[in-house]
Amino acid sequence: MPSENELLRLFSLAEENRREFDISAWNPRETLDIDLRIAADGSWHHQNAPINRPRMVKFFASLLRRENVGENKKSREKYALITPHLKYPVKVEEAPFLAVELRRRGGGKNQELFFRTNVDDVARADADHPISAANFSGVPEIEIRAGLRAKLSRAVWLELADLLIPSEKDAGVLGVYSAGSFFAVGGPE
Repeated sequence: MPSENELLRLFSLAEENRREFDISAWNPRETLDIDLRIAADGSWHHQNAPINRPRMVKFFASLLRRENVGENKKSREKYALITPHLKYPVKVEEAPFLAVELRRRGGGKNQELFFRTNVDDVARADADHPISAANFSGVPEIEIRAGLRAKLSRAVWLELADLLIPSEKDAGVLGVYSAGSFFAVGGPE
């Protein structure tokens, strides 16, 4: 089983060549399971030990890809760290990221909501980054990038709940506007 030294080597290479990667173009043929997991609280683990290096976690997050975009059943979602030559499977307990901060600009239908994740990705809720009603744990999520979602932390969910308004179209549905789109996050089942 690969050691932490192999993980550090990958991290060091990235630090030396700090840039954005276009992992969508990478299609490695080989897979190496190094026992990576993202817990429900957003923490990353290698061989059941937490990865306590924030820069390493951020780097790994930049290489994370959802493998089966387009399938509807969340229970079948698969994730992997992608490099040009190897794919490293990652077990994700709920969502790959955790939204830890919400910022609001403007108000009413014209407001914009910005979410920051535990790995410092930022997404504005809009048509390309929708807020979904709830995951299987009952907590709303926002798409951050390329099918990767962030579950809202309790604090962010409570902050968002203060902004909910009734839908103009669907009785009993609550939601929020951002960037001209209405996102339903509560109401009748």
